[in-house]
Amino acid sequence: MTSHQMLTVYLLFEACKGVGSFWFPYIAVLPQMFGTPPFFNERELQLLPKDTCTHAKAQIENVSSAFKELSAFFELLRGTYPSMSSRLSFERFRWAWFAVNTRCVYMKQENQQGNCALAPYIDLLNHSPEAETEAGFDSSLDCYVVKTETGCKKWQQAFICYGPHGNDKLLLEYGFVVPKSRNSSLQFEIDDVICCMDDVLETESGILLRRKHQILEESNLLCNLSCGWDGLSWHLEIAIKILCMDSKEIENWKRVYSSESVSSNCESKVKQLATRFLTTRLHEEQRVIQNILDTFPTAMGNKHLSMIHDLRQEKKNMLEFTLKRLIPEGLKLTVVKLC
Repeated sequence: MTSHQMLTVYLLFEACKGVGSFWFPYIAVLPQMFGTPPFFNERELQLLPKDTCTHAKAQIENVSSAFKELSAFFELLRGTYPSMSSRLSFERFRWAWFAVNTRCVYMKQENQQGNCALAPYIDLLNHSPEAETEAGFDSSLDCYVVKTETGCKKWQQAFICYGPHGNDKLLLEYGFVVPKSRNSSLQFEIDDVICCMDDVLETESGILLRRKHQILEESNLLCNLSCGWDGLSWHLEIAIKILCMDSKEIENWKRVYSSESVSSNCESKVKQLATRFLTTRLHEEQRVIQNILDTFPTAMGNKHLSMIHDLRQEKKNMLEFTLKRLIPEGLKLTVVKLC
């Protein structure tokens, strides 16, 4: 078993004991439901951004596989403790799995990997991206120590930082989102850009496009295609420049790495193409947000839908911010058909 599986089984077993468990006071205050996507219904999952939905479905499959791997062990427990039989279900296993996943700490020990632990009391500390803390197991004190680098006034809530995560990661791993996370980003695939090329570039041969795609693939420029609060990622900027090169420029494509950059004509096309596919994505975010509000009038009272709305709204805001940096002030953007 992995350390995550062992903790999950132990927590589930102790929960089945009820008040007879030493850990009952701790288990009694654990949430009975979590805000992580595996607790969403199918319709809610489909409203998530594509990349987030893909990761959520992988989580669901991971939990299901872990439960199946332990099926023989659970049969043994049911035979040994018949009174617990009905409580050793997949639903309760999923609950225990995410109780561990959302609040475990990791302990680095010699000759062992992947060790995680539940630390009652420490998991009461909430996340703040501004918190500066150091945490870890202190073998000399034989306890887990959290030190804050930022002050905390008396009677005010103390925070820790769960890591430099954007809101997609926070939702997937912990079941919440925070306002305007500085680590959030919006992911693209190269096809998101390519499908908008016809609106900006003159028709080019399939051979030239395949050549450009080959360059991007061989140069490892198909990853980290994103935008955030600091604009387009470096990989995305370079990929767009290569896609906007004509048949002559592509022969010397590596100039994108130098101060020479690209021709003014290519640079103009880069701005147009970036504006085009960002606007397309912006319309998609606006459509989903409006769909949530129209289809679910009480969406803001539903925790899952409220988080999806906030996640989509953040992406909409990032797109608008990036577009403002691309489009000169006072220039009105004319949007053609969506691709």
